[in-house]
Formats: sequence, structure tokens, C-alpha cells
Amino acid sequence: MARNDYTPAQRQAWQAQRLAAERARGLYGDHSKGVLGLPRANAFGRESKLNQQLDKQLQKQVNKAIADKAPKGATLHADFSSECLESLDWADGVASFNFVKRNKNGPYEVPMSKSEWVDWVNSDSIGSTGNDEGYFD
Repeated sequence: MARNDYTPAQRQAWQAQRLAAERARGLYGDHSKGVLGLPRANAFGRESKLNQQLDKQLQKQVNKAIADKAPKGATLHADFSSECLESLDWADGVASFNFVKRNKNGPYEVPMSKSEWVDWVNSDSIGSTGNDEGYFD
């Protein structure tokens, strides 16, 4: 049966069945609009997992390119959000960072190469990587 061959009663029954199935799966939307009010997944939208993966990969490439093109003697600043660190910079073979809660003796400094610093900035969790690598010891 083609789409236009359904009667209004058949179409309404199908929509009611779909809405019940979506509600059973835990997807809630504006129920006053029936099926049309349900949230739709957009594989290419801003919040999609595909977009987030692409953003991470692209950001890693951008970070590396910026670090590679930085003039000698430049200070690199990481733009990130973290519950652990307030700032993370690199200049002349030394990474410097400040903790969010314990900055009594900061800024802290750790010698490392530019590529090590870029890897740290590109890690999934800057705080966890800092702990794992022993930068906070």
C-alpha cells in the first residue's frame, strides 16, 4: 500500500502505535502534537555523537598545527574546561599550571617538550592524564 492509500483512521492508528512505542522506550516530547512532537535524533546535529567525535579529532589536529606554527619563544595557552586545573600553559620547554582549589604554591611547573604538552592538552581528561603521567607529584 502506498503512503497516500492509507485512510485517516489507519494513519491515526499507526501514529498512536508509534507514540506508544516511543513512550515505552522512554522518549518523551510534546504529546499534544502526537508523533510529530517526539524528539528527533539528528545524526549530523551539534549534539550528535558523530559530530562530537569529529570535533575532537579536528580539535586535536588544530591544536597540533597551532603548536607547530608557533614562533620560537611563544607561550601556548590551553583553552579547556576542567574541575581540576584552572590554567595550563607551555613556554620554553616548561608546562605551567594552576589548580582550581589549591593554588597556594602555584603556578606549578613541569619540564616537558612541546609535543608532550600538546598530547596532554589533547587527552580526554587533562586532570586524569596529569595524574597518570605524574605531573602533579
